[in-house]
Parts: sequence; C-alpha cells; structure tokens
Amino acid sequence: MTLGEALKKARKQLGLNQSEMSSNVISTAFYSKVERGEYDLDTMKLIKILTIHQINPIKFFKQIVPLSFQRVANDFYSHDEIHEQILTAFTKQDLIKIEAIQKYCKMNQIEDLYYQTVFLEAALKHDLKMIPNKVKEKAKKYLFKKEDWDDEFLTVLTNSLAAFDVDEASEQVHSVIEKYSKDNLLTNNTTYLLSSICVNYLSLVYFNHSKNFVREEAIYFLRSLPERPENCFAKIMANYYEEIFNNDWAKVNSILSFMEENGLNNLARNISIKLN
Repeated sequence: MTLGEALKKARKQLGLNQSEMSSNVISTAFYSKVERGEYDLDTMKLIKILTIHQINPIKFFKQIVPLSFQRVANDFYSHDEIHEQILTAFTKQDLIKIEAIQKYCKMNQIEDLYYQTVFLEAALKHDLKMIPNKVKEKAKKYLFKKEDWDDEFLTVLTNSLAAFDVDEASEQVHSVIEKYSKDNLLTNNTTYLLSSICVNYLSLVYFNHSKNFVREEAIYFLRSLPERPENCFAKIMANYYEEIFNNDWAKVNSILSFMEENGLNNLARNISIKLN
C-alpha cells in the first residue's frame, strides 16, 4: 500500500473529507495530490496529521511497507531476510523500497540495517553529503563489514562508488583487490563485478583529478585478468585509463576509434563526451 492509499484509507475510516484530513497542516490541493500518489509528504507534516487525528503512527507506517516486505501479523522478517531485501532493492536501484525498509528498520529499532539503508539511499541519490558525518561513519561500518564480502557486497560497492569521495573509494577498492587478486578460482560473475568496481573507480579517480596509488592497482588488476573473451572489455578499459593518466591523447583517441569500429559507438561517444 502506498502512502496516499494509506492516508485515504485512514481518512475514510474517520469519515473525513480531504480538507478536514489535511487540518491546515498542508493545503487541501496538496493533500489531494499526496493521496493520488503525485506528491510525497514531509515526514514531520505526516506525523502531525496522524497526531491530530489520533492515528497510531506505527500501525500506519506498517501499511506502507511494500507488499513484498509484509508477512502475517506480527511475524517479522529475520535479520538476514531484511538484509537480503535491502541488497535486492539496491541492486534494482529501487529508492522507494529502500526508503520503505528504512522506515521499517527505524520503527523496529534494527540499528545496523537502518544505517545500511541510510547509506544506500544517499548512494542512489549520488549524494553522501546529505548524511551527517557521524551517521555516515556508522552506516559505512555496518555496510562494509569485511566478513560479509560476497557477490552481493561487490554489487553494492560497484553501484555505490559514485557516492564516495576518492579517499573513501580508494580504501574500499584497495581492500577488495587485496582480497581477490590472489584467488585463481573466481566465478565469472565475481570477476565481472570486480572488473566493474575497478573501471568505476578509475572513472571516479579521473574526474576528481586524483593520483592515488590505488589507481595503479586497479589498472594492474584489470590487465592481469585471464585472456578470455568475457574479460576483453575490462582489459580495453585498463589500457584506456592508463593512457588517460599518461596524457597520451593520441592513444586515447585510437582506443575510442577501435570501440566505434567494433560496434561500441554509444560507449565511445559517452566516454568522449565526459572527457571533453
């Protein structure tokens, strides 16, 4: 059930019209759009409306947790199941579900998972500055536990690197490379995720004009991948960023031309636009 649907349900149960339900906290016109799902509502204003009409906020918020996140009355998901829901939502870039799970975790005082959703919400919005430093440190602590490293962790890191500053990203990427570089039994999916992390990191380094030593580790890791067709793109990108960092623009343009000649026109165009 959406926020608007839950408000409408509560209003109907109370026998109120939209003007009475909004109670001058917001305009009737704005409230109407919230019910229709066109606008969102500030949490403090929502709480004020609920309080005015003596609506239990805990029971209310439970209604707006996505259906896929609900269970039979009072039968909560286990910690691991919630964690899996969070990672799935993040992988699908589902900001609405991340926010819904965040409310659920806050209401039920599941602190570590709450901080995870705070960080991932900021990552999806590409803005870690929205998180106070004290909260950000707790979120990172809960999200990036080294003992939890697996493909799900690598997926989160791949998609969230853009939300890091360069030093934070370098720390995470260095740790990942150090862990996996000596593993000769990596699955294709793990290899793909590691390659994506390195490529995304090199892009972050370039656009932040950083000379962090980890960029050399990332390039070396990509170059060291087995000579298999599925690793071709990663090796090309290693060469591409190495020439960028060497300021050899003739070779950079040669690589872009190679991409275009081999059917990677959109990729070459997007990269070249970013460099200009």
